[in-house]
Amino acid sequence: MDKIKVLVIDDEENIVELMKYNLEINNFEVSIAYNGKDGMLLIQKEKIDLLLLDVMLPDIDGVTILKNLRKNEKSKNLTKKYTQFFKIFKNLVKNMAKICNCKRFQN
Repeated sequence: MDKIKVLVIDDEENIVELMKYNLEINNFEVSIAYNGKDGMLLIQKEKIDLLLLDVMLPDIDGVTILKNLRKNEKSKNLTKKYTQFFKIFKNLVKNMAKICNCKRFQN
């Protein structure tokens, strides 16, 4: 089975590295963009199954990126493979909460 290809677009390097690490140890293939422009280029160049997108980016905000994706025939139907991902994401949030000492998300 092919790995699920995830694109993370976020300008916070520490958050991106933590997400990348947690996704890769759970058998996801991860690409990274630190701004919206680079993210849009990767979406056009690579086959992306899942997108993790920060809303507040320095150049193009996440909402604008989503609007552009919905207009583009190649990117509007990103594959949805949620079940496995959300289990991983829940663990990722818990791990990040522990690092940030945020009790609200640790349970």
